Amino acid sequence: FSARQQPGRLIVRAQGAGIVSIGLQLYDLGGRRIRQRSAQGQGLTLSLAGRAGGPLANGVYLYIITVRGTDGQSSQSQVGKLVMLR
Repeated sequence: FSARQQPGRLIVRAQGAGIVSIGLQLYDLGGRRIRQRSAQGQGLTLSLAGRAGGPLANGVYLYIITVRGTDGQSSQSQVGKLVMLR
């Protein structure tokens, strides 16, 4: 898995053969899920806008990436940290 931040978005990629889909869940430090996105293939882009459409507040967020293979098996990343500073 790899994740990189660009202005206003988080780009996630999974490497390997036989990956059908990728998903990401983004949480605040209180454990509340604030964003969830999935996509077919090996990559996805997640907008870092808040629920009201504005940018997420400065702070630390946690994320988990899940990939599903052609065999139906899924694999999850360890918890990653995303720091928002503007």
